[in-house]
Parts: sequence; C-alpha cells; structure tokens
Amino acid sequence: MANITQEDLGNLKALVTIELEQNDYQSKVDHVIKDYSKQVNLKGFRKGKVPPGVIKKMYGNQILAEELNKIVIAEMEKYLEENNIKILGQPIPKQDHPVRYDINTLNPYQFAYELGLSPEFEIKMLSKKPSITKHEVTIDDDLIDQELMQMRLRYGKMTNPEDAVQENDILYVSIEELDNGDLKEGGQVNHTAIPVDMFKDKKAHKKAMGMKIGDHLDLDGVKVFEKDIKEIGQHFFEIKEEEVLDQLSPECRITLEKINRREPAALDQDFFDKIYGLKVVTSEDEMKARIGEEMQPYIEQQTETYLRKSMHKEVLDKTPIDLPDDFLKRWIKLSNEKPISDEDIEKDYDSFARNLKWTLIVNQLAKSENITVSQEELKNRTKEMVRQQLAYYGQQETDEAEIDAMSEQFLKREDHLKKTYDQLLEDKIFDYLKTIFKLKPKKISYTAFAKLD
Repeated sequence: MANITQEDLGNLKALVTIELEQNDYQSKVDHVIKDYSKQVNLKGFRKGKVPPGVIKKMYGNQILAEELNKIVIAEMEKYLEENNIKILGQPIPKQDHPVRYDINTLNPYQFAYELGLSPEFEIKMLSKKPSITKHEVTIDDDLIDQELMQMRLRYGKMTNPEDAVQENDILYVSIEELDNGDLKEGGQVNHTAIPVDMFKDKKAHKKAMGMKIGDHLDLDGVKVFEKDIKEIGQHFFEIKEEEVLDQLSPECRITLEKINRREPAALDQDFFDKIYGLKVVTSEDEMKARIGEEMQPYIEQQTETYLRKSMHKEVLDKTPIDLPDDFLKRWIKLSNEKPISDEDIEKDYDSFARNLKWTLIVNQLAKSENITVSQEELKNRTKEMVRQQLAYYGQQETDEAEIDAMSEQFLKREDHLKKTYDQLLEDKIFDYLKTIFKLKPKKISYTAFAKLD
C-alpha cells in the first residue's frame, strides 16, 4: 500500500518516510465525506440530504488530514511490527517537512518521522554471580524503648510548661520580619506554631532549646528551616500574594509565647488497655514483647526494600546502556501536557534516563527468563488492593462478592491494569535477582540501618 523507506541517522535514531499515493487514501476520504453528508445538520438542507460537494468544500481539508493521519499511524505500526523495530517514546514528525493538505489536489503525500531506537545491550554482570549485603536488623531494647516512648507521647497529656524548651516541644511564637537586624517598618508579622525539630541548623536548634517564655531569637529563616523564601512566607507568615513573597526578607525574629509539651502517659493498666484492649497486656514487659513482635514485619519490609534498592543500583550501574538522549529530550518536550523548559528537562533527565534503562532491563530479563504475569495474578493483586482500601476506611469485614465486584471495575481500567502489571512483573524480577545475587547476611542495629543511604 504505502511506500516506506528508512534512513539511519546514527546515535540510535532513524528517519522513516511514508509516502501515500492518491489511490492509497482517496476511497476512504470519499467514504467519510459521504458519511458526513448523511449526518451533518446544515442550515438550508434537510438532515441527510447535504450534497457531498458542500461537505467537501466546508470540511474537505480537515477530513483529508484526519484520514491521512489514521493511515500513516496504521502504516507506521505495521512497519515497526513487521521489521521488529523497537522504539523509545513515539515517532516525532520532522519539523522541516511540513504537510500541506488540499482536498482539491489529491497528489501524493509524504510524511517523515524521526524515531528513537531501543538499544541492544547485555546484562553481563549477572553471569558473574555478584554478591550483595542482606541486612538483618536487630530489634534491641533501645529500639523497643524508643517505640514505647513514642506511644506514651501519643497518648500522653498536653501541658504548657514555663521552663526551657525541650525536644519534641511545639513552640507558639510571634514571628516578625527584620531588616538588617532591626524590626522592618511595615514588615510582616504573624503568630504561628513551630515544632522544635523544624530547626535544621544546629546552632539555631541549640539556641531554641534554651528559650523560655518571652525570649526571642533572630535568625535567617531560609538557612534555619531549610525552606526557600516563598515557603517561609507561605508557611510562617501565611502570605499568598506573589508580589509580597518576592519582597520578603529571610531575616526574622521569633518570640516565644507558649510551649506545648506532651507528657508521656503513665505505664499503667489504663494505658495498656487503650493500646491493646481490656486486659490483653498487663505489664510493661508484656507490652515490650508485643511491640517487638509488631515491629518485625515492618522492619523486614524495610530491609527487603533496601535490598531491592541495592540490587537495582548494582544492576543499573554495571549495565552500560546507550540512549538517543537528544531525541528523548525533544520527545519529552513535545509530549508534555504543559509547557516545559529545556532547563527543567535537563534537570530531571538523568532520573528519567535511569528509570527508562531499568524498564529496558526488566523487559529484557522477563523475556530471557520467561517471567510472565497471569490474569489470575492481576485479579488477586487487585482484590488485595481493594481489601486494603476497605480496611483503611474501617471496613475490616466485607462480603467477598462486593470485593469481586469492585475488583472487576478496577480491572476494566487500562491505567490500573498497566500499573498492577508493572508492579507484579518488577516483584518477580527482584525475586529472580535474589536467586542470582549471593546474599551476604549482615546483622545491624536499627539506628545504623536507618542511616544507610
């Protein structure tokens, strides 16, 4: 049907040209014009009696463009499939090759598209049986004590002490804008709450810990709170006007007006009952034992996540994959729903490229190792998701027929199917990688584990 040629542009790029002769498209265009004439409502004509010549004159170029586009898309898809050409992103129309449509001059039409070609690569590092650390986190007494204290604070009594600030306090302050160390005339003033842990700068944090009611502290909000000037204005001064935010000084004075401190709940039966129910736990030792048991699945999940992260990095870092970078950057710009600057594309491109490379690796391993996802697995994962959602909203016991019905609705959504398929496939890929890597167990405290990158 169509005449298609391909030119290698180098750097994993190709130019595909599709040429359509008049007999490739005229019958389809004529058919659509006739359909229009039977359906369109035009003043002066009965519905279904509009002459095709009128439709051609009014809508001909639009119909021609739409039909040619449909044919070109179908021809491109057919060409790529028949020639086993894998591409990245979508074909980009060649900018210096515009098409001018004229329904009255049905000449040959030529369409040129640039393609970004999927690279060929090998995952050689897996053949060497690489080793990787599998952390085994120890649930020690200190960790359990920390968790117990957090629970006591959550159920504790709120107080307003007048001694010096302590860790975990919430400071109610007046905050005033400064100018070269002095209160700014006509400057911004507000009353707000600042948790002590929001002081990121060590010196400022130390000074805040020594404050009492009525004390003030001058600081650079951007430095101390690690927020930009707009965030300072919006969060602390509750400013919404853009022009006011642009003129705001980062220097400010906070004066302590009140301290909110939650006193830990007493380790008594009333506290145990609030947490676990009536008489389920009757002593501090029993509660600590329960905390340790409850933390185990959470910590195992964290260590599994870290192991996956480590394998992900190891495979990516040691598997060279070339990409048509300049093509992909142009494709990102053209396909983005909202305008995006070249600077923003450059800033995020490395992350985009790593994610794309990982997708290529996952797909290659799935193909080479015959790793698949079945419809039954998609259905079961969807039902599991529905159960979790219902439990989150307090529906612990739900009729199985209702879960099936809700799951069926999700399974009709293409976005859900793709997301769930990708998750299941990646789970299976990591399970496969765990059989390839030599897992070296290493015991570690939770405190040390939490500090790992």
